[in-house]
Amino acid sequence: MALYNLIEKKRREKKRKLVKTATVSTIVGGALGVLSGVLLAPKSGKETRNDIKEKVDEVKSITVEQTKNLKSNVEEAKSKIKDYLKDKKDGLKKEELVEVVEDIEESEEL
Repeated sequence: MALYNLIEKKRREKKRKLVKTATVSTIVGGALGVLSGVLLAPKSGKETRNDIKEKVDEVKSITVEQTKNLKSNVEEAKSKIKDYLKDKKDGLKKEELVEVVEDIEESEEL
């Protein structure tokens, strides 16, 4: 049980770090893109505001998409880990049963 708890703790830490990195990267990249566009585009105030609005909407949609992809990847990894641990658990139970049967057979031989 302690091993399972340790694995779960590590998984949660990794997930938090991955989400944080993806979120920060998206926000920073979007902000730099918007800032570059505003500074380098010689347009009127109204046009610039419209451009900023479009860029914000674009960054928002990219962030939502990346969040969905990340969630999907995390769910897939969770499922794989769960299946792996279940297989290991079932395998250990079978090995324990084999050991018990062998012990019984050995004791009968004596």
